[in-house]
Amino acid sequence: MIFKRTGIFILIITASLTGANPERGSVIVLSTKVGAEINYIENIYYEIFPDVKNLYSAQFIRINESQYGVRLIYWDPESLSLKRDAIFLNEDVFEKLKNKVDLTPFPTERDVNRITGKYVILKQIEIFRSLPVGTHLKLYTVNSNKYRGILLEHREDGLVLFDGSKEFLIPYLSVQKGFRIESRQFNPKLNTYVYWGSAISGAAAAYYISQDNSTHVRNFKITSGAVGLVFVSHIIKDIWLTHFPKYYKLDIIWNKDN
Repeated sequence: MIFKRTGIFILIITASLTGANPERGSVIVLSTKVGAEINYIENIYYEIFPDVKNLYSAQFIRINESQYGVRLIYWDPESLSLKRDAIFLNEDVFEKLKNKVDLTPFPTERDVNRITGKYVILKQIEIFRSLPVGTHLKLYTVNSNKYRGILLEHREDGLVLFDGSKEFLIPYLSVQKGFRIESRQFNPKLNTYVYWGSAISGAAAAYYISQDNSTHVRNFKITSGAVGLVFVSHIIKDIWLTHFPKYYKLDIIWNKDN
């Protein structure tokens, strides 16, 4: 059990991964100073659940007029993965927590930097889990493995990538370096300039090298040169867009020298 006895009475129900979340109720915001899902920075600064070690996020659920539930996600250093838990509390405890947050000033940039500097793992997991499902990634792990594929889902123990034939589960702490890959985009409005420029250049080059030919042959070469260079330009553009995507380095804060 990950909790200690506190001054405020809280009924704790330890739950499994499949049953950790309260099934009933709707999400409720504890205070206007925090989000609907409290992150680790807000929890540490406002000391909402100070006895929950390595809390990653918390979400309050209103079950009825007098009872609230809290869905918790925390980092488990033994399994090197995120775990889920749940607690239930009454309205009096909820109001005390709300007043505590409301009466505490907003954190300064120095406060945020102090917390993120101390809880590097939680910050890194937050970076990973902010990547949208469907993102194309290239990841390098500490055991020198390389993975490239589409991000299928975020799990408690890592990222799931699909390389087109197989799924790979990549633990958070194993990632040493990574890139987000995006396809290049080409403005369709530029097609006119590209193709006309290619046609004119091809025709001019063909005209220059065919000056000693007959008119019939010269016209044929000019036409062929224009059409040929347009075709080559299209192939080059297609190869550039499909085979040379943009790479954006992921922020791996526990390995700043990657």
